[in-house]
Amino acid sequence: MSDKIKILIGVESLGGGVLRHIVDLCLNLNKEKYELHLVSSLFHVNEETNESIRLLQNNGTETTFINIAHNLSWTDGQTINYIAKYIRKHNISIVHAHSTKAGVIFRIAAFICRKPCCYTPHCFYFESRKGVKRFLAFYMEKFLSSLCKKIILSENEYLSAVRNKIARKEKLHIINNSIDSRNYTKYQRDKILTELNIPQQNIVIGGVGRLVPQKNWQAFIYTAAVLIDSRKNISFIISGDGPEKENLLDLSGRLGITDKIIFTGHTENISKIYSCIDIFVSCSLWEGLPYSYLEAVHYNLPMFLSDINHIREYFKNYAYYFDPRRPEELLSLILKYMDHRPTANKSLQH
Repeated sequence: MSDKIKILIGVESLGGGVLRHIVDLCLNLNKEKYELHLVSSLFHVNEETNESIRLLQNNGTETTFINIAHNLSWTDGQTINYIAKYIRKHNISIVHAHSTKAGVIFRIAAFICRKPCCYTPHCFYFESRKGVKRFLAFYMEKFLSSLCKKIILSENEYLSAVRNKIARKEKLHIINNSIDSRNYTKYQRDKILTELNIPQQNIVIGGVGRLVPQKNWQAFIYTAAVLIDSRKNISFIISGDGPEKENLLDLSGRLGITDKIIFTGHTENISKIYSCIDIFVSCSLWEGLPYSYLEAVHYNLPMFLSDINHIREYFKNYAYYFDPRRPEELLSLILKYMDHRPTANKSLQH
């Protein structure tokens, strides 16, 4: 009989930063000490997800995929019952839930089975909502915090949890996301621009992330349209894939800027994108601590970030901040920056 500690990792939407977080976690835990199980839905599956799943399976992680409703649903009871049965069948020692929906169903299932549970929110859902939705999400988060042993947070999420009194401080633990700088290469900018058919003299404004409503790419595109109309020698890159791709392509077409915005899709070698970007922009409506922000810091890029979820307290003076629901603020900041630094390039500091 195995004496390994059996950990069940539960997630509803296996993609983006959550997927990367889970892959890093599974690949770096000691396989002689821990037996890893992953239970997830296949919401928003793409090639990146499939590649990561194969990597986890080849590395010994037991993977199971079930239907988990993205929003609260009458089927959640059945899902909780299935997870509880899974916990008992495999004699799971610890349950680790990731993100809001999985945080609901896996914490309840662990409580039913009297198993210790920890929870990584990857950003609190209520922070991005208003009115009744915020009220319900907030009090559900507070209630469910009583069902788990530990809540694992980035530093900015910790500030949010403390401010909103989500749980007792002793239950909150800060573990920030991080990147391994050895995995990133700095390419010659001119060569990457040639590959992307971008004129060498152009200033390149770019963003990296999934093409989903959370990332608020519409604000990025509307800002791009105004900048293109008022400035010469400027190009834009959106690097990522997702269900919003066709809508975003349609929007850029209606604004007449299709030739100025490059949609790279999922990029295997993201270092090439960062090596040619002059200005990094994120218009997200909510975030935890995104890997893309850490990557932008690694490449020493000027950062224009949504002023959300205590991101300002984490990055402090390293970035410029704006209200993501008011893209005119982003436009004003970028114009001021470009006027102050008319030859923006990788050597500039701010």
